[in-house]
Amino acid sequence: MPVQCGTCVPLAVKVDFDNLYYRNVDGDTWSRAKAGGDFHQLNTGNPRGNFIFGPLELDVNAKVAYWTWRDGGGGSNQGLFRANADGSGWTAIEKSADTYWYGPRVDDNYIFYMHAGALYRRLK
Repeated sequence: MPVQCGTCVPLAVKVDFDNLYYRNVDGDTWSRAKAGGDFHQLNTGNPRGNFIFGPLELDVNAKVAYWTWRDGGGGSNQGLFRANADGSGWTAIEKSADTYWYGPRVDDNYIFYMHAGALYRRLK
C-alpha cells in the first residue's frame, strides 16, 4: 500500500520504531508516524530552492534524523544537519563552503560521516 505524500518524489527512506523518514528529490527531509498523520519537514533551516546534488543520504536514531546538505550554490550552507522527528530541533552540526559531504551513519553514541576526503566520528 503506497504511503500518500502528495507530490513527493522520495529518493531515500529510513525508519525507526515509530516513524518513517525520507529525502525528497528536491533534498527536503520529512518524517511521519508509521501509523499515519501529518508529515513534518525537518530541514527547515536549510536553504530551499537551491539545486541539490549528490546522493541524498539520511540516517535516523532515537527519533532524530541526520542528513548532509549540498546545494551547489557555494557559501557556507553545506554540511551535516539534524532534527527531531516532530520537526523541532533543527541544528547544523558542522558546516563549510565546500560540497564534499557524504553519509551520515549513526549509532547510539556516534555520528560517522565523510567530509573533504576524511572519515569523521563525533559524539552525538
